[in-house]
This record gives sequence, C-alpha cells and structure tokens, in this order.
Amino acid sequence: YHPRVGEVRIRGGSTPSEGRVEIFYNHTWGCVCDNGWTLREASVVCRQLGFGSAYEAPPAASRVFGAGYAPVHLDGISCYGWEPLLGWCRNNGWGKMLCTRERIASVRCQIPKMVKNMARVRRIKGTLQSPGLPKMAIKHFFLRLQRVHDCHAVKLRL
Repeated sequence: YHPRVGEVRIRGGSTPSEGRVEIFYNHTWGCVCDNGWTLREASVVCRQLGFGSAYEAPPAASRVFGAGYAPVHLDGISCYGWEPLLGWCRNNGWGKMLCTRERIASVRCQIPKMVKNMARVRRIKGTLQSPGLPKMAIKHFFLRLQRVHDCHAVKLRL
C-alpha cells in the first residue's frame, strides 16, 4: 500500500472514527493545523475516509489525541463543505503554516448506518450481498472501510 498525495488518515483516537488529522505529502504523513478548523472541514475529512459527516471538531487535538511526531503540512484550511477531498479546500499552501504542535486539527466522525448493520452483510460466492442494497455499493463501501482500518493496522478480511 502506497498512499497518494492528499490522502488523509486519523490517528490517536480510541476508535477508528476519531483522532487527529494527518495528510500525506512529500513522501511523509503530516498534521493539519486547526486554525479556522470547523465542522465543515472536519466533515470533508470524515467523508473522504468513508464515514458520515463529522459531529465534532475538537480544538487543540494534541490535548485529546496527542500531538504525534509528524510535521505540519497544511494550515489555514477553509472548505465549503461539498469538497470530496481535503486537498480541494482553500489553504495557505503546503508547508506554509503559522501553527504550533498544540494546534493540530482533529475529528469525530459519524458511523454510517451500514456499519452498524454489518451483521446483515455476508460473503456469498465471492460477492458481498445484503437485503435491499446493491452489490456494488456494498463492495465499494467495504473497500473504503478496509482502507480506513488499514491506517490503524487492522486488517479486514472479506
């Protein structure tokens, strides 16, 4: 697995759906500063990872989720809320920040209903099936969910 520039992950939380925000750039994972960080920006991150919208964007993540060791890659992020990727939001530019390690962005993401009902989804003859849901949507969701869990060193076998 090789991350792409602009790929995001969340680290340091007690569940895979919460933590400080990190973004991949210049061959390294780096943090995002929380200057101007709101639920709009947090929701873009959550949706990029395959979760629902954010229900909280805790300020000063280092107190809640730890500061981590990664450099700060982005600051001054401002999203409209419709962007599919955090990298599409306005920002100060890669590596241009007015931020300290105490001001790292974080998220708490909503878990989609499909995850809560995973027990209904089963593997049948190499395909994923569930009552009332298209096969492709389920397969796409599981691939996105697997990518989220890979960032947390958890392997999801299908």
